[in-house]
Amino acid sequence: HAGNNIDCTEGVVRLSHVEGQGGRWDEVEIILDTYGDIIQSCKDTVSAEIEEEVLNVNGRMSSTFERWKAFKVVEMKRWDEEEISGVMNNYRDWESQLQELEAEGEELKENCRRFNLPEARFPVLEDFKLEVEKAIESWKVAMDYFNEMKVLGERDWIGFRSNIFELADCATKWSTIIKERYKDGTYTSGDPVTDYIRGEIDGIKKAMNTLKFCR
Repeated sequence: HAGNNIDCTEGVVRLSHVEGQGGRWDEVEIILDTYGDIIQSCKDTVSAEIEEEVLNVNGRMSSTFERWKAFKVVEMKRWDEEEISGVMNNYRDWESQLQELEAEGEELKENCRRFNLPEARFPVLEDFKLEVEKAIESWKVAMDYFNEMKVLGERDWIGFRSNIFELADCATKWSTIIKERYKDGTYTSGDPVTDYIRGEIDGIKKAMNTLKFCR
């Protein structure tokens, strides 16, 4: 909207009537005032359009964020490669929607600077962005954990039995990863990935009490 053309027809017509020799400078002053009024009118129109678009984008950000909160995965029917990949793909779609809204917001901020308007603010954006980033990071961890356990699970029993404490080492490693991720206290029981991995680790530790006698 910021590129709307300014209609200067009236000013051009009046300027054409100014005589070249000893021209009517009072007429020039009137014409310049006319130009000033036209330019200000255009600025006011564009400013109103920008402000309206800021409201529209804020509205879309809020509604998209609410849909995200209703959609995000809180539990899984089963934990396997297909299901985890499906969650990741869905979250990537949400990330794309977020990036589109963020780009619109940046464009509006630039337009506000260009027309000396107060900076456009999008209060929902940062919370939305943080939630999507944390969710994607969390499910990357889920995929890494699943792939590592898959490799261990594909080992034959004879080979695995001679290195059975690899499983305990793996559990210790992932217990440390989970603790490090949430050492700042951000963990909540609503994170399905963390709940799943913690449950797996607890199960491995209990199983090791029996497995260590199977070497």
